Amino acid sequence: MLDYVTDISINIIAGILFGLLTFLAAKLRSVLELYRATRFFGHQIRGDDLRIVPGSFSSLDPGHRSPSKETPTCQKTYQNGATVAIRGPKLFTGIADIRAGSYVIQAISKFRKRSLSLSTDDEALTNLDQTFIALGGPVSNQITLAALRDPHNSFIDHQISDNLITKAKIFHLKLNGETKAFRPTPEYGYGYILKIRNSRFPDHYFFICAGLGDWGTSGTAWYLANKWAEIYKEFGGSEFVMVCEVTRQIDTSTVCIFKSKKVG
Repeated sequence: MLDYVTDISINIIAGILFGLLTFLAAKLRSVLELYRATRFFGHQIRGDDLRIVPGSFSSLDPGHRSPSKETPTCQKTYQNGATVAIRGPKLFTGIADIRAGSYVIQAISKFRKRSLSLSTDDEALTNLDQTFIALGGPVSNQITLAALRDPHNSFIDHQISDNLITKAKIFHLKLNGETKAFRPTPEYGYGYILKIRNSRFPDHYFFICAGLGDWGTSGTAWYLANKWAEIYKEFGGSEFVMVCEVTRQIDTSTVCIFKSKKVG
């Protein structure tokens, strides 16, 4: 009888110890992941001064004139084919930026007790003393434009034109004195992930997920959200750029095809 009780006691103690070790191992993994995320994104990942900024556009009528109060600026198409023309919002963001934002929010939220802040690029420009994750290229996002013009950006020259309908979409990567051009194709979209320190506020960073068209933007955001730990292993806390290729309509197909780290 005593041996039986002893065996039960040993099994109970072993079970408790195993459960405790499992808990501690999971806790340690969580702490290490938070440490890596803090090193990669900055300490703002847990604070109030981290802001996600999707790009935005203003509505125009077909004649590119300022629409009157009665002029419809948007159309809603329903599943049955019916349409309704409406006076839409003054500012709107594209579906690519919505997809991109959802990836980033899902990845970062687990490290935070506070909700994440989202704002338009116009709102974000009023206070640059923050860390930004900007979604969309310099055409749609003024935070992206500010980052590209920052003295810390020695990587990317993303050319834009006033009319992207008639002008070719292109961006150039500057690396070691050489320039490489990227253009989207019917099958693939291209984009880049840029991380640089904010020269005005050195405690903060610009993270840019920008593309040539919708899928370059959402693909790079997916890559940042899901591969940041792998990027951290390679670059640590350094500034870097990654050019990505994505099969259109499949964000999860995004792969890195070019990368560079700031030295020194």
